Amino acid sequence: MNETKKFVFDVGVTFLATMLITIIGFVLSIFLARYLGPGDLGVYREALTFNSIATLICAIGIPPAMIKYLAEYKDDKFKIDQYTSSSIITCIILGIIFIFLFYFSSGLIAYVFKMPKLEILIKILVFSFPFTLLNNVLLSFLNGLRKMKLYGIGIIVQNIAMTIITVFFVYNGWGSTGAVIGILVSSIILSIFLITCCRNYFEFTFKLYKETTKILLNYGARILSTSALNEINNQMDIILVGILLISSSVGFYSVAVGLSNFFWIIPLSIQKITYPATSEYWGKNNKTAINTMMDKTMKYSTVILVFLGLMVGFFATDIINILYKSNYLYAVIPLQILLIGTVIRGSIAQPISGALISIGKANLTFKITALMMSINVILDIILIPHFDIMGAAISSMISLSGGAFLNLFFTVKHLSIKVDVNWFLKMMGVVIFALILFKAGTLFLSTVIVGSIILTLYLIGIFKIFITEEDVYIFKSLINSAIYRR
Repeated sequence: MNETKKFVFDVGVTFLATMLITIIGFVLSIFLARYLGPGDLGVYREALTFNSIATLICAIGIPPAMIKYLAEYKDDKFKIDQYTSSSIITCIILGIIFIFLFYFSSGLIAYVFKMPKLEILIKILVFSFPFTLLNNVLLSFLNGLRKMKLYGIGIIVQNIAMTIITVFFVYNGWGSTGAVIGILVSSIILSIFLITCCRNYFEFTFKLYKETTKILLNYGARILSTSALNEINNQMDIILVGILLISSSVGFYSVAVGLSNFFWIIPLSIQKITYPATSEYWGKNNKTAINTMMDKTMKYSTVILVFLGLMVGFFATDIINILYKSNYLYAVIPLQILLIGTVIRGSIAQPISGALISIGKANLTFKITALMMSINVILDIILIPHFDIMGAAISSMISLSGGAFLNLFFTVKHLSIKVDVNWFLKMMGVVIFALILFKAGTLFLSTVIVGSIILTLYLIGIFKIFITEEDVYIFKSLINSAIYRR
């Protein structure tokens, strides 16, 4: 398979896997919202926030560092064994250490959020840390070597297992406790699956453990600071809503966040490939390949995300009413506000967000993230007490959009890529026109009719104006690769 087909095939496999697990997660979130109610859902959402931030910090940046080095040394069997073995050993040790740290601090965390039940949820979740860190390492191993079929199967296995276990316990009255048990058990199942899959691709070794671990931690620590800030920034609204408001507010806001984050399936799938690919191309000084890759990924993400953003924005009330019932309609306006930042970030930043790290500019990414997080926190503290969860949505929208443009600016500067500004200006014009047309049309017709007409016109216009023959060729290559496995 040539490099172009390999790239689009990897993106396709990752996208399909991510799409499937996102749909599974989406359905699960609807189930939990209906069975737990806003209050218990809010406590569960805070527990998930703790889990995502804590496991990220525990790994000290080793998984993404591992992807970089495996991508660079993918033809060196000794290096692969060396980096993989060191990563596994270190992450398991760290996972065990952090079990004790967070287990005994769970009461304090619950006290800060004024959610007593949060303590027991954290005490259950901490036992998943060694398994979660091991899973992150082995998934990074598959990602770095671009074995995306196994990568996709792995994350699907975990999500199906988590869904089955969670539904069983919650349906039988265990509430949010049953939901976090699902996370713990599914992490163990994924560890067993990944060990079985990955053991044939490397040999475990203790050779040069100290030296290799030092390299991983040195690079990983620089990534960690950025990744941790980015994750905290993404979760900051949930954290501050939990502290400044009540658990039911977290439940409402988590519905809006969950629907808006659904859009990142595509750019995150692309990023899984662009990160190691950029490391590889940069190491070979192939700037032409980097430029082409960046240009196409941003355009494809924009075309799809704008369509999805308009669709959910037009039909937000109906979507939430059907999926979550009328007691969650308070999440409609926050969702529409969040969509702006989500689409902007998902279009021009998320698909290429690993580029600066790939070329050794992790410190710059850290500074961008730190700046936007500071702005987000300040705005949250000012706006949430006055505007409730709508204030959190406004803060997040500004943070996401500002960070996206800053990331794009420095990516263009340091990787010398060219951005088709005219293309993006045309797309912005299309969006503005669509919004004006929708606002005017709903004065005379129903939102369903007007929204459907606008979305149909959008699709026609995209294929007439924005999609080139080269794009069609790439799409055909993706389909052929998926069908014939070439």
